[in-house]
Amino acid sequence: MSTTPITRTALALALALAAGAAYAKQPPAKGEPQQALTSTEINAMLTAQGYRDVHDIEFKDGVWQADAKSGDGKHVDLKIDPATGRVYPDEVSSPMSEDDVRAALSAAGYSKVRDVEFDDGLWQAHAENSAGKDTKVQVDPKDGKVVAAEND
Repeated sequence: MSTTPITRTALALALALAAGAAYAKQPPAKGEPQQALTSTEINAMLTAQGYRDVHDIEFKDGVWQADAKSGDGKHVDLKIDPATGRVYPDEVSSPMSEDDVRAALSAAGYSKVRDVEFDDGLWQAHAENSAGKDTKVQVDPKDGKVVAAEND
């Protein structure tokens, strides 16, 4: 029986895919809270996705933020959903308009939505939550889901 040796490139790719799968978050069981990713998990996940020179990972404004180089060597600022690990690069356009974001926030129970702007891969706004508290929210540019909400 003859076997073909695995090349270093194939082995590296297999390890990167395994690392990415290890850090893929599964949705919580019904009724369980979503667990936040750690900075170590964020670093490993970004590296497995092909980002290089990942540094300055910090939790700020309700999301993880990091600096890195993309696969083509360009510097990128990243925002990362702390629960799902979804990455929002700074130079991506949004399919949603400001009005779409306002409507999504209204449907999610926010009122008095103001200061809506698209910045560094996420929509940001200030609004009152359902309890009447001023809140800063960060919104996914593809589906309008609130990624992070912090009292203002």
